[in-house]
Amino acid sequence: MAVFVSVRGFLQCDEPQLAELERIIRSPEVDYPYNEAWALPGRHYNWIHYVFYGADIHADSVEPMLELLRTIARIPPSDDDNDHVTRAVPRQHEIEG
Repeated sequence: MAVFVSVRGFLQCDEPQLAELERIIRSPEVDYPYNEAWALPGRHYNWIHYVFYGADIHADSVEPMLELLRTIARIPPSDDDNDHVTRAVPRQHEIEG
């Protein structure tokens, strides 16, 4: 029987970081089967950009998802505030909670 993990959350970043984040998640080199679950708002409000994710993924895909998030976390700050991309991505395992 397949086991799934519910992954949902968001990333927040500034505009230059958003461009790099989008390049990463849209790259054909990304080997992650649930990559279409990312949602980028069509319109930006105020100063923080939010990128959302939500999917029930196969348990075997958790590590590739974490690796993708590690890649995104390495996006450098783009201004003097020295803010990195931040995230809130909770997950819930179907069996282990």
